[in-house]
Amino acid sequence: MIDEIQIRMPVALLLGEQKELLLKKEVAHILSLAVESISYVEILKLSLDTRSVRPFYQLSLKIYTLPDTYSFPTYEIQIPKLEHKAKVLICGCGPAGLFAALTLAKEGLCPVIIERGKTIKERKKDIALLCREGYLNPNSNYCFGEGGAGCFSDGKLYTRSNKRGDVHQVLETLVGFGADPEILYQAHPHLGSDKLPGIMERIRLALIHSGAEFHFETCVEEILVSNGKCTGVRDTKGNDFLGEALILACGHSARNIYEWLDKNNYKIEAKAFALGVRLEHPQALINAIQYHGGKNTIDLPPAQYSFAEQVNERGVFSFCMCPGGMIIPSSTEADGLVLNGMSDSGRNSPWANSAMVVTVNGSDYGKESVLSPLAGLDFQRSIERQFFNLQGKFQAPAQRMTDFVKGTESSDFPKCSYPLGIFSAPIHQILPSFIAKSLQLGFKKMGEKRKGFFTEEAVVVGLESRSSSPVKIGRKEDTWEHPQIEALYPCGEGSGYAGGITSSAIDGVNSAKKLIAKLRSE
Repeated sequence: MIDEIQIRMPVALLLGEQKELLLKKEVAHILSLAVESISYVEILKLSLDTRSVRPFYQLSLKIYTLPDTYSFPTYEIQIPKLEHKAKVLICGCGPAGLFAALTLAKEGLCPVIIERGKTIKERKKDIALLCREGYLNPNSNYCFGEGGAGCFSDGKLYTRSNKRGDVHQVLETLVGFGADPEILYQAHPHLGSDKLPGIMERIRLALIHSGAEFHFETCVEEILVSNGKCTGVRDTKGNDFLGEALILACGHSARNIYEWLDKNNYKIEAKAFALGVRLEHPQALINAIQYHGGKNTIDLPPAQYSFAEQVNERGVFSFCMCPGGMIIPSSTEADGLVLNGMSDSGRNSPWANSAMVVTVNGSDYGKESVLSPLAGLDFQRSIERQFFNLQGKFQAPAQRMTDFVKGTESSDFPKCSYPLGIFSAPIHQILPSFIAKSLQLGFKKMGEKRKGFFTEEAVVVGLESRSSSPVKIGRKEDTWEHPQIEALYPCGEGSGYAGGITSSAIDGVNSAKKLIAKLRSE
C-alpha cells in the first residue's frame, strides 16, 4: 500500500460509469505503476478548483497495491432494544434532536421525541399548499416538522465546526441511513431537498423499531420544573410528558420557547445574528463568472460562490448559496414574510440564489446596557411584518440588483423562481438603513471581485431573516445544562450554539453525551 497522495485530474475523468478505471489509470501513470498492480484507489477528499481556465479536481487518495486489499466499510447503524429503559425527552425533530436521540438510544436510553410539526409525508402536503396557494400552517411548514428547518431547504452538509465534534461520524451516520457515500469525501457535501427527507424518515423508523417514542403535532407550551430540576414538558393541549431530562432542540423559529423562558426569568440572552435579502441570478451567468467565461463547463456542476466583505466595520456576506435552486417561502407566522433557498440533489433549475445578509448587533436595536433578551427577536419579527404588510400575503417584494444599489424601484423583472410571485417595491427603503446601505456597498465590492456579478439580470428579493437565532439559551460550560434548570440541555441552532444541519447534529450528539455522563455518575 502506498500512503496518501495528492493529485489533480481533469473533471471529465471522474464522470460516468468508467470513473473507477480511469482513476486507476491516472494514478498508475503518475506513480509509474501497472494498472493491474493497483487493487483499489480510495478517495479521501475531493474538491473542485476553478481558478484556472480549465477547472480540475484536486484529490487526496490512498492507493492500495497488490497484495493489499481494501476492506469496504459498512455503515449500518445498530440500535439496541429499549424496552423498560429510562426515558429522556427531546423537544424538536431536526438534526440536533434526531442525532441526540440516536446517541441516547445507542447507550440504552429511550428517547421520547416531541415535535410540533408533522411527519415528512404530511409535511410535504402543507409545504405544497403553501407554495401553490399561499396557505401557511404555522406548525407545519419549511421550518417546523420532521427533519427540521434544513430538511426541505437544500441539505447542505458543509461545516467549519470540526473542533466541536466528529463531522465524519455525522456523515457516516447519514450514509448508514441512505445518503450517497460520496458525501464522505466531497469538500462541500450536499444531499438535496429531494433526498434528505427520506434519510430523516429512515432515522425515525429505526428509532421507533428500537423502542423510541415520537409525538408529532405536539407543541410544547411549558417546561415543567420542580425544585430547580426539569421533570418534563406540557403541550398546548394540557398533556404532560415526563422524563429523566429534557434535550431542548427546538430550532431557531420556536419563538414561544424563548418567550416562555423569558417570562419565567430563566436565563436567555440576545445575540448577534444576520438579516438581509435573497439574491437570485441566472445559473448560466454564475457558471460563466465562476468558470471563466463559461467555456469547458459541460462536465462541471452548477457553479457556487461565496462572498464576505467588511463594510464600515460590519460584516456583509453570502450564506446558504443554492446553485440550481429556487427561493422558497419560509414563514412560520401568518403576518410575517420570510424567505429561504433550496435545491434538489441535481441542482438543475435555471436559477442560483443566495442569502445576502448583514451582521446585526445589539446596538442596532437598543441600548445594550438595558437590552431585553428578546430584543433581537422583536427586531427580527418587526421587519418580517413590514415586508408582509406591503401586500398582506406571501408574495415577495423585489428589485433588480442594479436598481437596489441605485435606490430606484424596478419597472419589470426577469423570471424569478419564487413560487408565489414577486412585485416591485423599494426594498432599499423598507430595510433598516444600516442594512440597506451595507448591502448596497457590499454588492458593489462583490461586482468588482467577480466581473458580471453586479448586473440587472439579478433580482433582490426580501426578506431573509432566519439565517441564525437572535437568542442564546443559557448553558453551563462543563455540564451543558441550563444554569438555573438542572436536567435541561439546550442544543442546536435554536439554542444559539450551532448553525446548519451538520453542526446542529454535532451539538445534539455532544449534548446527549453530556447527559449520559451525568446519568452514569449518579
